[in-house]
Amino acid sequence: MSLRKDVETTLRVIESGFGHLANQPTVGLYYLREHVCSAAPAVIEDYRETTALNRELERGRADAESASECMAGLKTVCADQLGALEDSIAGAMQAVTAIQAAQRKQNWASGVAHTLTPSFLMPRK
Repeated sequence: MSLRKDVETTLRVIESGFGHLANQPTVGLYYLREHVCSAAPAVIEDYRETTALNRELERGRADAESASECMAGLKTVCADQLGALEDSIAGAMQAVTAIQAAQRKQNWASGVAHTLTPSFLMPRK
């Protein structure tokens, strides 16, 4: 019952406030003016910040779009050169592998020859 009583009391206070404002519109306009004056600076500052952030986002979008276009152009221009470079790298890797294999064979043969050669025939250091 007390909740119902509280709700009824609140409704009566609100209704009397509306009635008071309806009978005296200048008081209502005064409160409205006070509210707008107190809230307007914050709203204006938020608007300015939002506008500045939107400008920065637009610049960033334009920069990203420009970079994307440049990369697409570079990819088109360099596609053949990149393919040739990849082929050169593959050839160089094969050459390095072949040289390493030859060195391993030479080291093995040298090791075998060293173990089979009498010490008096070995060069002195």
